[in-house]
Order: sequence, then C-alpha cells, then structure tokens
Amino acid sequence: TTELPQHATGMRVAVFGQAGMCVSAWLLLASWASCSVGVVETLSPGSTSKNAGGSYPGLKPGTTCGVVLFFHINKCAGGTVVKWLEARAARFSNEFSHSSTWVGSREMANQEWIEIEKNLTRFMHDTTGWNAAVLHHGYPGLAWMHNTSIPRWQRILERQGCGLALVTVLRDPIERTVSNIFFNSVEPDTVGDFILSRRNWLSRYLLYNICDRVGDDPRDLRCGYNKSNSFTMTPDLHDGRLYKWLDRFAVIGFSDRLESFLSDVTALTGWKSSDLDIQPNRVHQSAVSAAGGQTAPFFSEAHLRTMVAVNKADFELYHTYSVRDRARGNL
Repeated sequence: TTELPQHATGMRVAVFGQAGMCVSAWLLLASWASCSVGVVETLSPGSTSKNAGGSYPGLKPGTTCGVVLFFHINKCAGGTVVKWLEARAARFSNEFSHSSTWVGSREMANQEWIEIEKNLTRFMHDTTGWNAAVLHHGYPGLAWMHNTSIPRWQRILERQGCGLALVTVLRDPIERTVSNIFFNSVEPDTVGDFILSRRNWLSRYLLYNICDRVGDDPRDLRCGYNKSNSFTMTPDLHDGRLYKWLDRFAVIGFSDRLESFLSDVTALTGWKSSDLDIQPNRVHQSAVSAAGGQTAPFFSEAHLRTMVAVNKADFELYHTYSVRDRARGNL
C-alpha cells in the first residue's frame, strides 16, 4: 500500500460549498490525507493523448476527419463537455437512454441500447470533418464494445479515410461520489447503501455502463439503474483489461483541469483554439434547490471513511492516468 494521493482527499471547499455541504465536512475528509489504501502507482503501457510522433492512440497518423466519441461518466464534467462538443462539431449526436435511469429491478431493465447502436452506426456514415457523439446511460461499456461496436465503427470511418477518436474525462473518486449523492437527492438514511452500490464507479461504468447480461446469449444485455437508490445493473469488477482498452483512447482528461482536455481535443480535430471557451453547467445548485434548498450535511465520518475504503480500484485508475497527464505538463 501507499499513502493516499493528496488529490484523492484534499477536496476543494468550493466543491462542497456548491453542493451545499459545510466546510467542517471538508476539513474532516482532508484530515485523512495520510490514511493508507491499496493504490498502485505503476503505469500501464500506452499514452493518454498525442505522442511524440504527432499521432493519437486508435487513430492513423495524419487523420483529419472522423468522430470524437465521448464516454460521458456521470458527475465528471460531462454536461459541460457535451455542450462544448455540440457547439463545435460538424454533426453531433447525444445517445442517452432516459428510461434506464429509474429502473428498480433486473426484471425492469431494458434493451434500448440496441436502438442506440443503430443510431450511432448510421451516424458514422457520410463523415466530413470532425463530428462528435456522446455515449451516456444505457449502452454497454468497453467490456462489450471492444470487439463489437468499436471495431465496426472504426471500419466504417476508415473506409471514408477518417477515424474514431475515443475520449473521456475522469474525476477524483470521492468528489464524484459526493457530487452524485447531491445531484441525485439521495435520502439521508440510504446514503451508506448508495456509496457501496456506486463503489469504483469510474472503472465499472467504463467497463459495463449500467448494463449486464441476463442470459447465455452474449447480446442479451439489459440496462438500467435507479438514480436515487442503490439498484444498478452494473456488475462488480471482474475484468482486468480496462487499462488495455483505455490505452487506446485518444484523449483522457480530468475534471479539475478541463481546459487541458479541451485543448487536446482541439489539437486532435483542428478546431480553432478560440473555441476553448467553456460554459460550465451549474447542476449542483439546481439539484439542491430541487431538493427544497437542503444545505445540512448528512455525511458521517463512517460514510467518508467508506468512500475511501471501497474505491481502491478507482483511486488506482485516477492516479495512474493523472500522473501520466501531469507528466505531459497538464497541471
């Protein structure tokens, strides 16, 4: 084990203040900077963005057209990135199964991902310049996509002389969990269960999204979760190939240095550098207002300790790619 990275515990007061939490909770969490968790600091092979030769992982050198496919992990600045992409791409598609966000059981899970796949496959045709598409709730993750939809879409684009650029944004695991709890207006007496159900959410969401197999047929995938309670179809971690697949992403960014991510995407696409203007979403404030102006903290010390204890895979993921990103000068 190693000391917990400071970025994983030294949460900015502004993050809590925006969500209505008091400063004392931040001080409590920040005081745990020395707690020990199993964070592995060994980097996996590959690159998170443009290499010295001017090419990007997953793209042929010199690619000048294609689709930027953004994997939108909830509460990782995705709303801001989506607006930014939509304002700049030649064509834009945001695929999101709204009916999958209030599912209460495995029996209620749906297969709307099949329609999403059809929509995106159509979108990959007739590409001119750089388009952008977003995958959010309700489409199977990389554990299914790596040998199905991704290579299929790559072939469609490469036949047009274009490419598929996979991108995503990560966030400190504790910050993401706290933000998720406030945004979803989780009831105080269910916060503990919610924290456990969303453990290692960065890793699990990238691998599986909110989908799981329900039978022997590989395509019998059903998707769904409940935003405000502990139910989710997302299985626990059982696939060790996430780093292998993420190393094929053209750009991996971080919510606390979002401009660096947008700059990398701008360099990839050739969009004007003046297009880096960011209009951040103010979702926390609206979510708190919708909950009746709730401002009182309901995180106990046990809740915060649990967040640290159950997100070890996400700390490893975040820290590995964050170190690599900072080594490129993105501070």
